Parts: sequence; C-alpha cells; structure tokens
Amino acid sequence: MDYNWDIQKIRNLKRKHIELLRKTSGLTLEEKNGITEQIEKLKQMEEELNPSFLSLPTFPKEKYVDKDKLLSQETLNSYFETPKFIREIIGKSLPLFQDFKETSYNYALPKKKQNNEEIVNLSHDFYKWLYNGNYEQLFLHYTNPNHHLLRFKKMNSTESLLGETIFFYYPQYLPFIQINKERNSKDFLTLNHEIAHSIFYIFENNNSYNTDHYFLLELEGSYFDFLSLEFLKERKVITKQEIQTLEYLQILAIIQSFRLFYINYLKILSYKKINQISIEFMIEKSIEHGLSDFISISSIDMYTNVNIKKEAKYIISFLTSLDLIKLYKENPTTAFQTFLQVRENQKKDIQKILIENGISCIKKEYPLLNDSLQKLKRIKKQD
Repeated sequence: MDYNWDIQKIRNLKRKHIELLRKTSGLTLEEKNGITEQIEKLKQMEEELNPSFLSLPTFPKEKYVDKDKLLSQETLNSYFETPKFIREIIGKSLPLFQDFKETSYNYALPKKKQNNEEIVNLSHDFYKWLYNGNYEQLFLHYTNPNHHLLRFKKMNSTESLLGETIFFYYPQYLPFIQINKERNSKDFLTLNHEIAHSIFYIFENNNSYNTDHYFLLELEGSYFDFLSLEFLKERKVITKQEIQTLEYLQILAIIQSFRLFYINYLKILSYKKINQISIEFMIEKSIEHGLSDFISISSIDMYTNVNIKKEAKYIISFLTSLDLIKLYKENPTTAFQTFLQVRENQKKDIQKILIENGISCIKKEYPLLNDSLQKLKRIKKQD
C-alpha cells in the first residue's frame, strides 16, 4: 500500500485557509497570524511532495541579544514565556544530574526489512491491545491510505525528527502524520507516538500554545512510548537487548532536553548578571551547581537558538508520565484513566491538575526521575 499525503488535498486546504484570511472580517491579529502560519505549513508540505529548484527554503534572520551570538532573542523570550513554577520544577530537578557523565553505548538497533504495511499492522495490534481497543477506529481512520493522512519517508542525515504530526482545525480537524523511517524497531514506536498525538490533539485548538495546558501536550507521546514497549515485551516481538536499547535511547533523549534547558538558563543568568554571555561565568556557575560534567564548551557554542518553552513541554510531560508508569505497574486501567484526567483537562491551572492527580514533580520531588537515571547507569554497565 502507498502511504502518502495527497498534494491536491493539501492545495485545497491551503486555498480554504487563504480564503478564510481574505474573506473573514473581524479577525484579531492573533487569529490572522495563526491562519498565516497554517498557510505556511501547507506550503511546506506541498513543497515536500513536489520540490522545486525555484522554491528554496527561507529562514528568518535570527536576532541575538549578545554580540557573540550565543543567546537568541527567541530563546530569551521563550524562557520568560515559560511560567515560573514550570522553571522551578525543572530547576529543582537538576541536582540529580550532578554525577551524570555521557558515555557511549555500543549496541545498535538491528535493521528490519518491514515494509510500511507491516509497521502499520503491528501498530494496529497495539491499538487493539490498548485500553480495550477504545482508539482502534481512530487509528484505522488516520492510517487508511485512502485518507492520505499518513506518510512514510526515508530518514536522511539532515533530519532530527523521527516523526511529526501537523494539525489543522479548519474547516475540520485533520492531522497529517509523517514518519521518517530508520528501518529499525523505533519506527513502530514513532508511529504509535504520532498516532497518539493525532488522537488527543482533537481536544486542542490553535490557541493551546498560549495556555499552561501546553506543557502537557507531549504527555501522550511519553506515555505511549512506555506502553509501546510494554506491548513489545508482552508479545515478545523483539529481543530483550532491543527493548533495553530503546529504553536507553528514550531516557537519553529527555536528558538532552534537561541539558538544553540548563545551558540556556546559564546563558540567561550570565546576561542578567553581567550583561553579556560569558563562558567563564557559565563554567564557574556549573561548577558551583555541581553540574560541570553536564555541559561542555562545544554545547554552549552549538545551542544558540533553543525554544525553552518547547523543551519544558517535553520535560514536564515526561516527569508526569513517570507517575503514570508507576501507577500502571499497580493497575493499568487506573493509570490510563489518570492519564485521561490529566491530558484532557484544559484548565489553565495545570498546577491544580497535577496536584489533584498525585503527580510528584509538582511537589518538587523526583524519586521517579532518579530511578530512570539509575536505570540508565545499569544499562551502561551491562554494555
């Protein structure tokens, strides 16, 4: 089967958004900007399907707050757009990384010869297994080749995302899913992850980014990654070594979000204290915090334009998922119900939501994060 987007469907959707922008009166500036962003996304998708030598990618000129271009204005803005209580949750967790050292892990996931249909079929089995199959019909809708919402493409060396889901809410909800295949067992997890987003973003809208609820928008991704591994263990689909490697890679990915947050926190601290980004100041502070092994000179130079708000979303969603995982081991049904209570609750006050559902990070307690880091160490020792 051919799993791909349909260029005519995308062009029709683009035309409807252009008409919406042109013909609708009384739109706020925020609404106009949102529609314009949707049109740009559709143009990029169209270009993805029909690349043109005349249509070269354009990148906005980045603005920096310092002369050495180590801290972008966007990074600074996104840091202060992240609520103080979210920054405090992350900041209070950082001491757990004091003795963390990056070391190589020598086991590579074996290549698989699965075609796209086989990956979809295995994912279908997962969604039949998940929570009494409550989401099977949505899965079948989103993966139906005739609906042209799912696209597989070969992962290339310039890409960093394993998968992406692009959402549109006008004139109806449509999630366009792209899986960048690595031809290993991660492809199955990536598809489950993106389908989960497609299911739960039904409850969102274009304004979700502007509320504190935003910081839980990666929760289904984190939790379904765990559930996918539980499914693979139960069905004995892959080896224990592959399971262990996938667990290792998942923890390592979220550690990178913690690292990006901390590096840019140090940059902002330096900028506030001495009105410049001083690498010496940053190193001195990292030593003072006991986190000098957590950063490097090259990482300071490399990550100059990071969306702190986005990294915080990954971190908070991950920390919340750890409590769900603990609950799953006691009662899978209760764990999923708690997941729904947290994820589908769109109140602005997510502090209250997390407290009501017993999420430990809101109390600035991190035993489950510590367990994850200890698990990472054990995996490294076994290598």
